[in-house]
Amino acid sequence: MITKMKPKILLTLLCLLCQMMACTKPEAVPAIANDKIVGDWQMVTSRIVLKANINGKTETADQTRKGVAANILTFKADGTVADPNDLFNIRTNTWAYSISGSELTFSKTLSGAALDKSYFTIKLNGNTMTWNMDTNQAKRSLTDSFGKNYALNADKSINDQILELGFTIEFVKK
Repeated sequence: MITKMKPKILLTLLCLLCQMMACTKPEAVPAIANDKIVGDWQMVTSRIVLKANINGKTETADQTRKGVAANILTFKADGTVADPNDLFNIRTNTWAYSISGSELTFSKTLSGAALDKSYFTIKLNGNTMTWNMDTNQAKRSLTDSFGKNYALNADKSINDQILELGFTIEFVKK
């Protein structure tokens, strides 16, 4: 079941947590400069639409999460993000980030090695920041984090596969 996913995998899929379908052609998104996102951002909502092969069976999930006042990320000019209230529920309170064009790379590091890497397309519209992750970005995130793109189930002997993913997180500038 989708609900038995490991917490680290949930970051990749739900985080980062929970509108676009992977089969749609991505629209052109303007490049974003790192300094444009420096500051405090409160999560408004996240939505994940997932279709995956779990234990040989196709499973789907469509989950929406509303943000609360404590769901704040602080983006700093030094390329780090403070997550003091554990927005992603994996006990990591500092992240590294970088932006290349319109792609945000969000990762946890340990001894210089990137762990739990996630890729999102980022858009800014006034005081709103939106992160989108499609199927290809989800598979890249899993491969770069765990060396494989099928780490959905705690049973490592089963090669679960993401079939489709649409994952959006919306933030508002505080």
